[in-house]
Amino acid sequence: MRLFSELFTGLARASGGRVRYTVAEGEGVFENVRRISAFSQERIVLTGRSGAVEVEGSALSLGKFDGGDVVVRGSITRVTRV
Repeated sequence: MRLFSELFTGLARASGGRVRYTVAEGEGVFENVRRISAFSQERIVLTGRSGAVEVEGSALSLGKFDGGDVVVRGSITRVTRV
């Protein structure tokens, strides 16, 4: 079990705590999210340990927020690191 712990710790350091994301077909999956800093149907700001992303679009909503993973649904037009 110690090996897995060391591997996960190394992966977390490699990502630097930045929010990682994938957007496809009206849905975005965001990882390493610590909190939701702003929320509206046109703009959502997701904050990680080091940095944040701003999601812009229309009819945005949250599908899931669990364990650092956030699913954003709607018409996503832009994701910007802030």
